[in-house]
Amino acid sequence: MVAALKEDHKYLTVAVANATESKQKFELNVTGVRLAETSTLWQLAGSSLVAENHLGQPLLVEEREIPMGDGPGTISVAPATVNTNRLTVAPAQRGSVSNPTCCRHKTIK
Repeated sequence: MVAALKEDHKYLTVAVANATESKQKFELNVTGVRLAETSTLWQLAGSSLVAENHLGQPLLVEEREIPMGDGPGTISVAPATVNTNRLTVAPAQRGSVSNPTCCRHKTIK
């Protein structure tokens, strides 16, 4: 798992790979910015952990773009996927912290 805040502070990107055969969940706790309720998920999903595409054959690994309206909090990660979540940062309120300090997360086993 990695996270990065865009230089203009408009988006927080969280990338997670789930190399297991079961759905994983983690709680995303961000300090220093307030996240909006909208996000986008780009997902690379395979039919199994060893899936691969071959020319002229049906795709076993597919790319998806999924609009998410549930906002931050618990993030679910489907089995055998690589996920990039782009979370929208809400405009700063007067007197709020403008430089986020960290992202805390639970390690996925």
